[in-house]
Amino acid sequence: MLNIKSKIFCLLISLFLIISCTSDKGAKGRSVFLAGGNAWDLFSKYVDYLKEQNVKYSLRNMKVHFFDGKQAKVITYNWQDMLRGESDLKTWEKKLKKYEAVYNETELNKAKNIKMDIFSLAEQATVIIIDGKPIIVASAQPKKDEISEPKPTSEASKSVASKNECSPDAKRYIDLGVQFANNKKFEDAIKEFKEAIAISPKCTLAYANLISAYIQSKNYNLAVDTYKEGLEKAGDDGFLHYVGAIAHINRKEYDYALISIEKAIKFGFTDPNFYKRADLQPLLVHKKEQFCSILNQNKVIIKPCL
Repeated sequence: MLNIKSKIFCLLISLFLIISCTSDKGAKGRSVFLAGGNAWDLFSKYVDYLKEQNVKYSLRNMKVHFFDGKQAKVITYNWQDMLRGESDLKTWEKKLKKYEAVYNETELNKAKNIKMDIFSLAEQATVIIIDGKPIIVASAQPKKDEISEPKPTSEASKSVASKNECSPDAKRYIDLGVQFANNKKFEDAIKEFKEAIAISPKCTLAYANLISAYIQSKNYNLAVDTYKEGLEKAGDDGFLHYVGAIAHINRKEYDYALISIEKAIKFGFTDPNFYKRADLQPLLVHKKEQFCSILNQNKVIIKPCL
């Protein structure tokens, strides 16, 4: 009896695997190299891009390569994963979420040489290559402060004249908050930025820094809510709209991000260096035509839009 049950179980597994494999018929096996962030976040963006471009793929027939800061890693989907009853994306999330895909030039070049797909949003090299076709290649290395994440700062908005002045006390709270944020003490930073807002409710720089702190601590919903609150209470400001765009990008609200970018430029935030930053690269992936159109119409020139 046990022997018959075992045979039936094996037969059911075989049928399940056959059905699973044939459901991906016509989809190409893919190897992708990731760099520049959390491995799962990058992989999910890569899959989103394949969907948008109607590129055939099979989540069960992929190899994901990255450098974890110490060594090269290869993660695959195996037949045992199919038996857990989870969605393929959920399986990949569990496999990848614990890793950071660190930029490594040697590993990136190896991946290029063997014709892998490349999905790198690293500051040092923003490279997206699908089926051997470069989509974005921007390896120029501008100054670090021009391309890093939208860190809280007391200086960034000085490139734009702001009609909403901050009181000296508010500026002191902002400076202290920036120090906390630079040390990754985001809860403390958030408290200081909120104090600045309480003292100067029309201080757009305080709102922008609070949004940035929420983004860095991955509280994207609070970042967008703070952006809306800042507009309501302090009014339009180029830097505030710019940081608000990044908040929308992190929620994959690309159309809203484009609206904010347009307003940022309208209200004087026109330095091209800020539009080269890694934070805005998803717009070049998902909304390149519209993004470049906004920049070019306003004479904000960046290389990927030429």
